[in-house]
Amino acid sequence: MSRLTSVRGSNNRGDKDRGSVEVNPWRVGVIFTVLVLVSAGFVWKLVDLQLSPDDDLLNNVGSYLREEKIDASRGNVVDRQGRLLAFSVPRPSIVGDPRGIAHSENPVDVDDIVAELATVLGTDPGVMATRLRSDKSFVYLERQVEPEVGEAVAALGLPGIWIMTEQYREHPNGSCSALSVVGRVDTEQVGISGLEKKYDEQLEGSPGRALRQTQLGGAVQIPDGYHVVEPHTPGEELRLSIDRNIQYEAEQLLARALRETEGTTAIAIVSNPRTGEIYAMASALRDEETGEVECSNANLGAVWTYEPGSTMKGITFAGVFDNGAWGVDEIVEVPATVYVARESDVESHAYHDYRLAHGTTVENLPSTILGHSSNTGTVLLAQELGADALQQTFENFGFGQLTGLAFPGESPGILDELDSHSLLLSNTAIGQSIAVTPLQLIQAYNTLANGGVSIAPKLVLDREPDGSAANPAHTETRVVSPQSAQTVMEMLRGVVSSGTGRRAALPGFLVAGKTGTAWQPCGDVSGYLCSEEDEEEERHYTASFVGIVENDRGPVLSAIVVIDDPQGENYTGGAVAAPVFAELAGYSVRQLHLAPFGEQTVAAQRIRSDPAVAPLALEPQESQESVQ
Repeated sequence: MSRLTSVRGSNNRGDKDRGSVEVNPWRVGVIFTVLVLVSAGFVWKLVDLQLSPDDDLLNNVGSYLREEKIDASRGNVVDRQGRLLAFSVPRPSIVGDPRGIAHSENPVDVDDIVAELATVLGTDPGVMATRLRSDKSFVYLERQVEPEVGEAVAALGLPGIWIMTEQYREHPNGSCSALSVVGRVDTEQVGISGLEKKYDEQLEGSPGRALRQTQLGGAVQIPDGYHVVEPHTPGEELRLSIDRNIQYEAEQLLARALRETEGTTAIAIVSNPRTGEIYAMASALRDEETGEVECSNANLGAVWTYEPGSTMKGITFAGVFDNGAWGVDEIVEVPATVYVARESDVESHAYHDYRLAHGTTVENLPSTILGHSSNTGTVLLAQELGADALQQTFENFGFGQLTGLAFPGESPGILDELDSHSLLLSNTAIGQSIAVTPLQLIQAYNTLANGGVSIAPKLVLDREPDGSAANPAHTETRVVSPQSAQTVMEMLRGVVSSGTGRRAALPGFLVAGKTGTAWQPCGDVSGYLCSEEDEEEERHYTASFVGIVENDRGPVLSAIVVIDDPQGENYTGGAVAAPVFAELAGYSVRQLHLAPFGEQTVAAQRIRSDPAVAPLALEPQESQESVQ
């Protein structure tokens, strides 16, 4: 070992010189430089790891923290009795880590992984292969699969493939049982239709936040590395006025009616005329290709419009009496034919009463005109009323505007200015040249049953999160006088007891209602599809019945049944829709425990179980009941 110091001087120079050394500046500089270079190397490596992490290193020994959202459980949708209509359950989703697969110590061919997955997943193998070859650390392969599918994928033990849990919306009764009313959510549990969309904020709740400590891509979670930062708040429950049993019965009756009549569309609404609560809102369709009947994806009762035909006559008569245009006891000279002039050089339009012989005239009271659904008698009374007053009547009853339900996608219908065309007043008075929704029409008849006071329809019994009413829009509104409403109700009872609506009778109860058989235009202009039979006349028919059921307490139930494009000779509202109304109303009063009339009433029978009277033979006067 070389010496770095030398001893100078002799012993006689004293002790202070014996241990002194001298430092070599050149050697100290070398050592310092080496230390600086080594430190700089360490610093550079640390910076490099932070800016350009080594995937293999991170996969093998590294971990990182990732903030994640904890999804809140979406609130249940239940019927008025608390029975489930929609609820969320955990479902496995199959995800992959393409980056982890590509940089694993033991590389696995993506095609081999896809081949294994294809044995249990429905996703296209080519799509899965593309996703697993991407430069991402997370991809979905198939979302919200059945639990047994998730178990099968887990059992494969494929590298870079794992299972994560997501919320999935269940509907216990499939595509029916008010699903068109409840609506749907997307894969992210966001409402996209129906009440799921309207009340999305109330149902979705508040998500939480969490830190998840994992290896790259999240394939392996570090034990005890999951730290909840903020818990989630589940969504609120939404309780509807719907009665699940009545809804189911309505759907079954509509499906049967379409099969028997070979119609294309059927709609039914059942409600409480006093509160506006809707017990059932059902719609069914016939598939154009297969001919099979199925529940509609859309809530047609609120979004579908049609020309209602003679069911509008009850509203026309309410306007006539409320405006003093004609007295209830005044005789009307009703001709078999009424001509309404059109523009010059065009033949006048003729309205017919097919009950009367050509060229004859009879004297009728307004009640008889409504009971037999006379077109000519109704047109004469509407002309006495005038376009302005009839227009105001229809607007007051809510036609041409949205109801207080404010259902997503709801249609306001079409109500033109009645003084804009010479025929429009007469056509609209008998339910033609006007488009309404079944919801608007049953609300109008509920107004008559309520003594002339309009109450908004209601589907939600809960309140909004801020405590406000769930249906805040419309308060009670006076539409016609109590006397006018009562007069029309008495006439509507006659429609069922001795007029065109006899098949809607319900033993043990009074029924006040109106039949309708309307022409619907078809072809490119109207948007309606024409059958081969329709093409010659460019129209088809829509049969309907709307009615109020009464017992000792007064009006306790209302319902409307609409059947579009029934085939065969029996296509009228009295022959097709009224019997369905009777069955549906009969089931509903039993389900709701509504008692029939007591001993002191004029009801012929007092029963609880019979749904309807036996169908009557079709009478000639009903065959053209509302057809112009």
